[in-house]
Amino acid sequence: MHTVDLNSNKILLLISFSLGLFCLVLVNFELVTFQLLKWLGLVLVSCSVIVATLQQKNKLFVHIDKAGISYGIGFTVRYIHQESIESISSHTSLFGDVLTVRTRDNSVVRFYAWQVSEADLSKAERLLAL
Repeated sequence: MHTVDLNSNKILLLISFSLGLFCLVLVNFELVTFQLLKWLGLVLVSCSVIVATLQQKNKLFVHIDKAGISYGIGFTVRYIHQESIESISSHTSLFGDVLTVRTRDNSVVRFYAWQVSEADLSKAERLLAL
């Protein structure tokens, strides 16, 4: 197959969901009384569920092929055409791998929390002929 499909970082989703649930449990059992902690827990749990649902419905994705990079962010699909890509790189951060795409007009698109292996990165570079 001539496509590189990046996988989401499920460990990051599980950690954020667990942290949000932990915050809600602390507030629910009155171990702490911070309203901010309650809101943080609600936001983390909600965002984790929304992101996981979008990924399961194939609305949140990153595909790399000979034509370029297509990525879904909710209910819209965006494209970065192959001829406008200058370089593609990856580095590891606190939240997982970050795929960085630099275009010829010096704009940068970053894809956070996607699993990018060295083999996937080299295959993507070969497909895009960088």
